[in-house]
Order: sequence, then structure tokens, then C-alpha cells
Amino acid sequence: MRKFAVGSLVLAVILGGAVWVSKQFFAEQPGFQAKGDAERQDRSAFAYTVTAEIGQIRVNGTSGFPNGVVLVGTLDKVGIGQIEVKEALVMNGRFTVEFGPQLYVEYYLRGMQEALQAGLYRLTIEFNPSQQSPFAQEALSRSPLLKLSPTLGGGSYEEDSATMRVAKLFTIGTAVEQRETQVREQQYQQMVRQHLSDTLRVLTNFWERLNTHYQDERSKGYFSRNDLRADDWQIWSSQWIGELKGFAAEAQLDETVASVLPYYPAREALVTVSRHIMVLPRLYFEVLTNDRPLGDRELQRTEQLAQYALGDAIAQLGQPPNMPLPAPVEGAKPTVVVLSPLVNVRGGPGIQYESIKQVKKDDVLDWLGERGEWFQVQLSGGRAGWVHRSVTSKRPQGDEATVDGKQGDAKPLNPVTRLYPQLEPISLLSTPVEFISAPTSDEVKIYGEMEQQLQNLQAMKSGERRAVEHHILQRMSDKYSLSPEQLWNTYLKVQGWQIRP
Repeated sequence: MRKFAVGSLVLAVILGGAVWVSKQFFAEQPGFQAKGDAERQDRSAFAYTVTAEIGQIRVNGTSGFPNGVVLVGTLDKVGIGQIEVKEALVMNGRFTVEFGPQLYVEYYLRGMQEALQAGLYRLTIEFNPSQQSPFAQEALSRSPLLKLSPTLGGGSYEEDSATMRVAKLFTIGTAVEQRETQVREQQYQQMVRQHLSDTLRVLTNFWERLNTHYQDERSKGYFSRNDLRADDWQIWSSQWIGELKGFAAEAQLDETVASVLPYYPAREALVTVSRHIMVLPRLYFEVLTNDRPLGDRELQRTEQLAQYALGDAIAQLGQPPNMPLPAPVEGAKPTVVVLSPLVNVRGGPGIQYESIKQVKKDDVLDWLGERGEWFQVQLSGGRAGWVHRSVTSKRPQGDEATVDGKQGDAKPLNPVTRLYPQLEPISLLSTPVEFISAPTSDEVKIYGEMEQQLQNLQAMKSGERRAVEHHILQRMSDKYSLSPEQLWNTYLKVQGWQIRP
């Protein structure tokens, strides 16, 4: 994730290959084998055909690999996610893989359902030399196939450190059956979205109640473990946790479900929110009893992870109607907080400029402007200087945090005081480029901001660039209250959309 430039190139290759796959497939006959394949199979690492019907898929392949080599078949439902992974053993130049019959997956709110229904699927067969047995690896060391770049018919071909993959798209069922399945899936999708939206609203209320109670206790000052306030907190938090556990069970957040689920990322985000806010009462209690500092890393990280997960869910499901919008802050000016032990303030936006002063960790400077990866700040005496983003953090006025023993961290993250962008994430590993939905305006905005910042890193050395790339992703996560994974999904989705044929 951290190597964005390389990731962009890899994505372009993968998505471009997916386009070629689909064009080849839809131009072929039902046998799924292009003309001329038979003439090339003796020179290919492997090739295969797919026979599919409702409830069962069979793969028949040929291979030039030695006996004992293992190939891995991954079955995805296009646009939704992975269904199953199976291994196939090469023997006498052939291999087979079967999915089904009686292949069931656990659907959220529905229970076990037949996995191979009418619809569009993608099958990927992969050879990875590093995953072979010692005997197979010894035989492969003498095989000329690892030194070839064969053209495999009827699928896309990728090579990464001798790893080979062939992917094919195919449909199951008649056109009528596919339409009927699509209607059922749309109804199921609406049901899941409504259920998850209701769950989001209740979890947000849980967090707001916890946060409000904690802030009220903070305003009264610290107390000892022998104080009556400690007993009151323990009773309240125990009731709160019991209530939350009961709701999680009712909302089926504790159950394992298949990834072939509408809004699967949103549900996983809600599960994460539930798990993290269940830990917070204990951490807050230790702060209130002065056993844990306000700036404690575990506390801040738990709040942050819960905030990211909540942001991911809201971005996909929409903001609950009962969540109040943040009030505008009149005349608020940003500040820059120093994060590293000792930071150089330079005379210009670049390491080529001379250091004019050094500032220490937790120093707060007035923000004047920014250029690329550099903040312009005001020093005492009115002089201006520049500090790098990777060692500082830009924050709104009044939100400074000074970690000084027990006395000075920022307020806990409040889930109801943020605006969240609207996202429509895709399953990157199972969505060919021609099926990528049009990005939302928020997704385009996020992509443009990330692309602009990444372009500024081209001239930096590799070690410094990796550190700044990580900081860019972390800073944008804080800005949008989204997890780094969700931001990366958004970036690749828009990039894939732009290179569509």
C-alpha cells in the first residue's frame, strides 16, 4: 500500500489484462477455448476450459509443468467477492478443479444459501513456484517453462516473480435465470442496507452516550479507585457494555458471514466499531482514576480505529438522519503541532534551505500556508519558516494536544462532529475494469488530492519517499475519518475507472 507509484502501474496492468480477458471471452464459443489454443498448448505453462451450470463448475486443463505441481483456482462472483479457493494437482500434463455441487455460503440475515446461482463469475488459475513442495521445486528448476513468456489463450496472463495467472469470465444460467437472480439480489441488497443503516444509527448512539458520560466525569476531575464515583462508573459501564453486547448479538455482528455479501465492507466496519468501543470504558476509567495518562497511545489508537471504521460505514451507508452536523467554527485558524523530538525550521520549503531554528516535540506553531509537503509557520518574533509534513501535524485552532503526563491530550474523538464523504467501494480483486461503477464526486475528490500529493514525491529519495507516502495516507485518514484501506480502495477504483476502454 505504501508504494503508490508502483501500485498504480501494477493496477494498470491488472485492469488492462481484465479488459482483454472479457473481450476474448465474449468473442468465443461456449467451449471457452479460442481458435489456435490446441496448437499452442504444448508450448504453454497451462491452459484450461470452463464448464458451468447452476450449482456446479468444472475446470479441465492441460499443463506443461512436471507431475506434482500444484495450481490454485480462485472463484469470484464479479463485483461482489470471493466464493472459494481450491487446489489442483498436475498429473500427466492435465489438471481438474471442481466447485460444487452443494456449495453453500453463509449469507447475512439469510443463513446458508447456494453459492453458484445464475450470474457473472470470474475464475483465476494461478501457479506460484514458492508454494510448491520441495520435490516439485526440484523438478521445476529443470523446466524451461519458467524462463518462457507463453501466450495463454482465452484468458489474461500476468507474471510476477515467475508467478503465472490465467483469468476467465463466464456466466451461469440462462438470460431469464440471470434476470430473476438479479431481482432477488437487488431486494436482498436493499434489506441488508436498511439493516446495516439501523445498526449504524444504534452504534453511533452507544458511542455518543459513552463519550458524553466520560466528558461529564472528566469535567468533575479525577477520582481514586476507592471513591464512590469509581463504583458509579463501574456500575454504569457494566450496564452499558451488557446493553452493547445484547445489541451486537441481536444485530448478528458476532456471526461469521461470507464475503459475497452486499455492503460487506460496511458490515465489517460496524463489527470493528462495536469491538473497539466495548474496550473504551475500561481505558476511560483508567484515565479518570489517574492510572493512565490522557495522551496514552493505546487509548488514542483505540479511539482512532473506531473512528476510521465508523467513517468507512457512514461513507458507504450514508450518515444517519439523527446525527447532528458540526457547528461552523468562526474565525478558526489552523496550527501545526511538532511530532518529532527535534525538528528543523528552514528558511524555505525544501531541505536545501538553511535551518533557522529548531523546535521540540509538542510545540505548537501558527500555520501560515503550505507548499507541497511543507508547512509555512510563524515563529516567535513574527519570523516565518517552513517545516516538513512528515514530522508535524496540522490541526484546527483549539484542538492542540500537549502530552504532558496526565494533563493535556485532545478530547476523545467524537463520532457525531464530522462530515463524511460518500463512497461506493468495489471489490478490487473480483471486479474487472469494465464493471467498475462510476465514482462518486467525493471519490474523485479524494483521488485528485492523493494524486497531487503523490506527484510531488517523484524527486525524493526512496527511503524518504516511503516515509512521506505513509504520512500522506495517515493524514488523509485523519482528515476524512476513513481507514487507510478504504482510501486506497477509493484511489485504485477511480484510477481503474479512468483507464476503462
